[in-house]
Order: sequence, then structure tokens, then C-alpha cells
Amino acid sequence: MPKSPEDYIIRVRCGPDYNTNNLSVVNVNDEHNPALIDGPNFTGYLGVRFLNFDGVVSKEFKDQGPIKNPQSDYFKGRHRRYSLVLQGRFHHEINGDDIIFGLDADVPTRMPTGIGVAIKIAKWLDPAVEADVYSNKPYIYSPLLCAMNSLGVFSPDSPEINDTDQQTGKLLVEKVNRPLVSVSHHPSVNIGKWSFHSRLVPENVSLLVNDSRFVKPTTPPSEAATGWFGSGKKKDKDTKKVGEDDKAKVELGSYEKRKKYFAELKRRTNVTISPDHIYCMDFYDAYFDINTISLKLPGVSISAFKYWDGQPLRFVAKSKSDPSKVYFTVWFEILDRSELGLEPAEKLPTAPSLALNPNRDSLETSSVHEVPLEVLKITSDNEEDDEFEDAKE
Repeated sequence: MPKSPEDYIIRVRCGPDYNTNNLSVVNVNDEHNPALIDGPNFTGYLGVRFLNFDGVVSKEFKDQGPIKNPQSDYFKGRHRRYSLVLQGRFHHEINGDDIIFGLDADVPTRMPTGIGVAIKIAKWLDPAVEADVYSNKPYIYSPLLCAMNSLGVFSPDSPEINDTDQQTGKLLVEKVNRPLVSVSHHPSVNIGKWSFHSRLVPENVSLLVNDSRFVKPTTPPSEAATGWFGSGKKKDKDTKKVGEDDKAKVELGSYEKRKKYFAELKRRTNVTISPDHIYCMDFYDAYFDINTISLKLPGVSISAFKYWDGQPLRFVAKSKSDPSKVYFTVWFEILDRSELGLEPAEKLPTAPSLALNPNRDSLETSSVHEVPLEVLKITSDNEEDDEFEDAKE
């Protein structure tokens, strides 16, 4: 009998590199007990939120079972299916253009019908995206400064990290009071107290940008359509040096402005990721439904299940110039329930396709960005992409 998504169970693990021996299980949706990633290049906490999670938990929480949804109202009124929140420090200085974030695999991967349109949309939203999904080691990367949906940079003694009463991130309503469990967390460097169990990561990159050599165009970047990897156009001529004009300091207080600003190569190369600062990041996705292994684009659902060969969905942050230098990895693994002695899960509900704007936090008030028809037009030479029309619901 053919397998279906209900025959599999999800396990989320994380680590400092690609070595599976260094991975630890993440307790998904347990907002008070993040995982700790502590490697030679990065030390930080990781919290994973996931809609309708019914997967594997770590040994410490085995008796309590999985948490189906977050304790907070993180997903309420927001177009998001899962979220990766990190709070940590990089161990060495990194050029802003040399750190990339995205998905990759070690072996060739069969791609679902319509993958070409997904890549086209990603590149339309962010010209900095680099992807080759048909190579022997497929990947899709973007500069980390553009890839993160929320990014806050703080000093280790900042109240944003240490003083709950003075934290400014948007508060989330907690529904369940799940107790802290004694898990051995002893970071090798000071990364502050875990701060995002009940609030959103505040957008604040002033420490990153205003300490750099070049800062701001005289005309602030306008807000633009954004998506999974952001957006932006190049404008170098108005760049000013620090100190020429105090008013020229960059105020990138929104996701859209930061992504547009760092879409320019010159601006990325002129900032430095410092080990003196704590970096707080939230990456979320509105399009890929891991429960059903399908891609939900506007008006279209693309099933990837029949193309799946057992490979994990692997996120990585690493150096562009030295790919062997990895900062952290997060793995969404899909395991056969029968091999774990588990019965098939109940039939999973089919989640609706979402509008093309995963950053929008209000379903009623946010506008929907339309994708130009020329972006959706399939031009790939891969014959599977020509079957895109067959994937329409």
C-alpha cells in the first residue's frame, strides 16, 4: 500500500555543523525551554514554533509528549506555518556579505512540479537569492542580513536581553504555563537570558549599521513587496560616511526597509558581524507545509510528497567564502512511523494557500502584493516544470 504523509512523523534537530552526531532534538513549541547550539563559530539558543505539531520530543519531555501549538499566540492572525528564533553570538568577526542562510542538501533531490515558479518568485522578491535546485548538491541561499524576517542586534548588557521589565518586543499572550524542565544549558559565552518565550523579536540593527563605515542613502528606502527572502533595488550614489551628518544614521526599523537596504552588495560588505553583540533572529515561512510536504503558493498547492526521497529539510547558516565554516544548522526530519513502532497519524487537514506576503501580521488590514505574470511564467528547460498547470487545485 502506498505511503502517505500520515505514515511519517516529524523530528526537529539542531547543531553547530553538518555532522549528525552533533545534533540534539528540539522541543518544538516549548517556548520556555529552547535548545542550545554551542559550536566553534556560534553559540545561541534556538526556539522552534510549528503549527499543529505532533512529532518527536526529547527524552526529558517524553512523558509529557509533544506540544501541538505554542503556548503563546505567536501564530494568531499571522501568515506563518513555522518559525525559527535564535538568540546568540558569533565567535569571530564576519563580513556582512559572507554569511548566508538557506536550505541545502548533500545529494541530488527530485524536485516537484512547479518548483521553477517558486524559485522565480524567490528571486523576484530578493535579487540576492542564489539557487541551483538541480545540482548534485542542491541549494537556495540568501545573505543572512536579508533572509531573516526579524533581526535585532544588542549588547550583552542590553535590557532587551536581560531585563524583562524593559524589553520592547511585542508581547504575546501565553495560554499555557508549562513548567521549566532542568536541562543542562551552560553556554560557553554570555548570550543573555532566553528572551523570546512570550514576545516577538524586535527589529533593531542600529548597532550593526551605524558602527559601519558606510551607512545611509540620503533618501530612505521605500517599502516594497517582500517575501520569504525579501526585496530591494540598488542605489549606491547617495551613500554617506559615518560622521558626515548625524541625521544620516540609518534607522531601519522595519523588515521591509532592512531587506531593501541590504539588498545592495556594497552595503552588506560595509558592515561587520561582531562577536561583541548578541544577534536575535526570527525566520518564518508562510508557504511550505511540512505536515503535508507541500508548497502552498497563492492559489496553487504543489505536492512534494511523491518526490521526497527521505532527505531532511535542512536550514544552514554558513560562510559564503568558506562553505566548511558552519554557524548553525536546523533539521526538519521526516521519519517512518512504522520503524518507530508508531501507528499512522490521523488524516492531516489540508491547509489553505496563503497570500504572497508572509511578513503581514494582520490578515484584515495588510495589503496583498501581486506577482507579475512574467514572474509566474515558466521558462525552465526542465520538463517537469512544464507540468505546472497540472498542479493547480
